[in-house]
Amino acid sequence: MQVWRSAAWRRTSRTRPALIATLIALPLAAGIVVGVKVADHPSQSGLNLAANGFRVRHHGPLFRVTGPDGAVMNLHQTPAEAADSTNCTLQVPANPLSARGLATPYVLGDGCEMSNADLQAFVEADILNPRTGSLKVYNPLVITEGTQPAARLVPPRVPRGDVVAIMFGFNGGNLLLTGTGNSLQQGQCVNGLGQSLFSQVAYCNSPAFYRAANRAIARGVLKIPPLATGNDGQPCPTVRDFAVVDQDQSDNVVTTYLLTANGQTAQDSPGNAAALGGGATPINNGSDNALVNKFMDPALGCTPYEFHDKTAPGKMSGSQITDELLAAADQTAPIALVPLNDPMTQVNGLNNGAKANAFRVGVDQALVGQGQGADWPRNYCKDMMQIGMRRVQRDERQFTNFATPVPDEGDNLFTFMAARLSASFENLGCGALLNAPNPVNLTLDANGVATAASFSPLAIGTLPGGVEPSASASATATPSTPAPASDATTATPTPTPTDTATATPTPTPTVTQGGM
Repeated sequence: MQVWRSAAWRRTSRTRPALIATLIALPLAAGIVVGVKVADHPSQSGLNLAANGFRVRHHGPLFRVTGPDGAVMNLHQTPAEAADSTNCTLQVPANPLSARGLATPYVLGDGCEMSNADLQAFVEADILNPRTGSLKVYNPLVITEGTQPAARLVPPRVPRGDVVAIMFGFNGGNLLLTGTGNSLQQGQCVNGLGQSLFSQVAYCNSPAFYRAANRAIARGVLKIPPLATGNDGQPCPTVRDFAVVDQDQSDNVVTTYLLTANGQTAQDSPGNAAALGGGATPINNGSDNALVNKFMDPALGCTPYEFHDKTAPGKMSGSQITDELLAAADQTAPIALVPLNDPMTQVNGLNNGAKANAFRVGVDQALVGQGQGADWPRNYCKDMMQIGMRRVQRDERQFTNFATPVPDEGDNLFTFMAARLSASFENLGCGALLNAPNPVNLTLDANGVATAASFSPLAIGTLPGGVEPSASASATATPSTPAPASDATTATPTPTPTDTATATPTPTPTVTQGGM
């Protein structure tokens, strides 16, 4: 199972945060502009996400679409070009929040193919009955453009009044959502800020879903279990635990599919696996959620927070959203939230408070500067390294005896976790932020796979004047101290909290950026 990022994604520049006054999320169908009002949640009161009209043509975009590093996407690729760029489009079906929409395949396009592990896209849906608190997980299918599903899709039931959220994950560089008619407006889909994509992730209607879920929790109809204790005597991990997070937390999904030898895909269920006669291979999305649910939890004797999986009758599954709900309820301080130097939340390689907030709203996290300092880049690095190293060291026996998620990174779960932590130190620019050398010491074999690891104390301040970026993080610049919380982001006030999306006209898509 892949739960790491491609080498290309690790080369993202780092600089100080920028002030953004206008929060703009993208994309939506041509000429359609929608504002997703985020209210009724204490951490998100008053934030309005205005989503810009966006249209894609096969011969190129009407305006520049970029990754977080500022590189422009080419939207007319051959398969060879797509394999080189690792940028893809994903067509969202009509009425994506309906039962019919969920059971309609999403189409991976612009030269990309699901048979290429580095270009695979995944979709995950959660369905909530806000009256009873009943929650179901469903995995819509992604197919390659020009192909058909390898098996009939299992349609979910979405009774009137239920709330649906859709989350996206991608194994490549940048994933751009495109619409079927006005499906992006119908789904309240958010793909980034202005023309700057989040890169691997996107969401549809998750702010409304979280509002409904939080009210159901407050009323006691949706019950979040307390964290159990692992076999190491510590609380079981969550996706907001500094022992879990890496350079880009709260991203990607738990969804798996079946891939046939001829490149067709099917929903991953025992029935489909049997019908395909063993000729299909499970494929999955690299995510912190999968790392926790399928590796760390079982290694530590913990049980993931799971619900009935309507894609596979009789099966239970977790999701990105259920993991965030559990973490929001149970994670104790210091709490890891998406930091300003997360590569996915940058614009043109610069830290960007508005884009970080647009990302956080999609996973129900407090806005930048609201009530805690653990998410400032320097503090995030310190906690990630100190708490992360402590947990990995404590659990060396359990992790050494458990399979690695990525054989190319580490030969067991322990060495994988150490290699992942070391890479995150470099990719977040932690050496420069902390004036400290990388405290993770890896032993690599001839293929670059970690086979052993040890840890030195995090020696903060022992490299006066900062450290020069290493060759593996050549684009990393020395970040400065972040501005006070009050200057981080200006949110648009919302006069009256609402539960539904509202249309809000906005001007031409822009990313307004200012220095400090």
